Amino acid sequence: MLGHTDWMNAMAFATTTDGTLVLASGSYDTSVQLWDIASDTSIGEPLTGHIHWVNAVACATTADGTLLLASSGKNIHVSALVARTRGEGYS
Repeated sequence: MLGHTDWMNAMAFATTTDGTLVLASGSYDTSVQLWDIASDTSIGEPLTGHIHWVNAVACATTADGTLLLASSGKNIHVSALVARTRGEGYS
């Protein structure tokens, strides 16, 4: 999987309501990237905003299909990513 510009050091899995297995990876490049495991491709652009490398990632999916992502570097980010149809990514 290509996408990060530095080492990945945190990963977490989640399953969306349509059954898509998603991996969230955190990196020393200070970003979080979402991946569609079945197609081995990234989902959207990397999530940025950390001021230090990302050393923890956690995921959960709510009943309405919202993918919750929490990541930690020197600060904590919580993102609610609303799922669209398969293949269109998250917003």
